[in-house]
Amino acid sequence: MSENFDNNNNNNNFAKIACVMLKYLYRILFALSLFVGVLLLIVDYLDKQELRKCVIGCIGRQLNLSDSLVFLNSSDISDISDFDYKIFCYIPPGECLGCKLNMTKWNDFMNEFPVNNVTLVFLTHLENKNEVNRYANLLCFRYPIIAYNDNKIYDNITSIMKIANGINVFLLNKNNLVESIGNPLYNKKIKDLYIDIIKN
Repeated sequence: MSENFDNNNNNNNFAKIACVMLKYLYRILFALSLFVGVLLLIVDYLDKQELRKCVIGCIGRQLNLSDSLVFLNSSDISDISDFDYKIFCYIPPGECLGCKLNMTKWNDFMNEFPVNNVTLVFLTHLENKNEVNRYANLLCFRYPIIAYNDNKIYDNITSIMKIANGINVFLLNKNNLVESIGNPLYNKKIKDLYIDIIKN
């Protein structure tokens, strides 16, 4: 009887200790989740502040597109200066052109706008000419892909990209001044902003 009583007592003590430990564990987990949540909010806030700083730094800067640009694909558009707005996407030398073009997604996005008001323009280095022809003509891409072989254009674009923290998609007005930055294919807020600027 005494041994059974001792065993029951030990079991009760163990259960109490386990219960106390679980309570502490829950409290620690709650504190950790609260800490992680606050940390994520701070990171999100800092990211938004950084993006805001990039946008403010880029607005009004001009992309200097010279007459030396070469049209690479069979597009119906031969003069990009006719458009009120240009969504300008720069593809640096050596980057995967097929990955960056996303032609189907861009075609879908551009259907949002009147055809005579805005165009999409891809700019890349002349060394990508063969790859452009392979992708663009195969998929009947109807927007111009132009190439440069001029260091001044490269320097101008990369200086703006540096301010934009590497962002390589810009909304330009008729005078090639930056109105907004960011890729509307992957961010709904940027997409809505582009649509609002272009349609209003």
